[in-house]
Amino acid sequence: MAPRKVLILGAGGKSGLMAMKKMVDRPDDFEVTGAARTESSAKQVAEKTGGKTIVCDLTVPQSADGAMAGVETLVVLSSATPKPNYFKLFGQLCRKLCCLSSQMGKAFGYAKGGYPKDVDWEGGRAAIDAAKRAGVKHVIYVGSMGGTRPEHFLNTMGEGNILLWKRKAEMYLAESGLRYTIIHPGGLLPHHGNKTVKGGERELLVGLNDALMDNPAETRCIPREDLADVVVQCALDPAAIGAVFDLTSKDPLKIKDQKVWDKDIKTLLANLGKEKYDYSKPVHEILQP
Repeated sequence: MAPRKVLILGAGGKSGLMAMKKMVDRPDDFEVTGAARTESSAKQVAEKTGGKTIVCDLTVPQSADGAMAGVETLVVLSSATPKPNYFKLFGQLCRKLCCLSSQMGKAFGYAKGGYPKDVDWEGGRAAIDAAKRAGVKHVIYVGSMGGTRPEHFLNTMGEGNILLWKRKAEMYLAESGLRYTIIHPGGLLPHHGNKTVKGGERELLVGLNDALMDNPAETRCIPREDLADVVVQCALDPAAIGAVFDLTSKDPLKIKDQKVWDKDIKTLLANLGKEKYDYSKPVHEILQP
């Protein structure tokens, strides 16, 4: 069979870059193109992966249409990115140290035009519409755990409600008529800095409706490399089509005797049983049609 043509939106991000490289390294399986929002980001992706890249800014009307031509599998790893305001961050930390009420989310913000509503909802919807017009056969959407919890800290960052806007895009995809897979990873490792957290060393866990968020801390995160491997396997195996699932892993430093994931996505998803993901909750104004 000819390599399937894949477009990765958000290839300039850390997780997108890893997924891109893994597909570039499998030329018999994939003919992959990475899309980034700017020329400089696209250039960096090409240099780091050796793959083909294009510029696609989902906040620009019709930008997605030109990128979708001939694409069979679309991977959406794009996301709004909050940035810290260090002056405000210092102020909130001082309040916390003084035992005063603090709202750490107010210490973060988004660039103009880069709010979750712009990128994750309107940009995501544009990508889904363009994929439908182009006849894309499979959309893999990477969101985040926490979509059932409006009070989640990530929603307070810059008052952006990022998890809710991502969830709205997921619901739009599920109703689009396109074949899809939706992945909700837990905390992505490494959290900060240049520290490396290797993939391929952990037992992966799947769940539904944010139930994994109530597990112990050592089972609520996942290395970006493992997430990238899951994306690759979802693109290869039809068993992933129609699946919506949460994804975490077991910390090998704290939990011994693990069964390291063998990259069989069908077996991993079988752990979900017959229960399906529920988008009926929460009831929130952002999620209304």
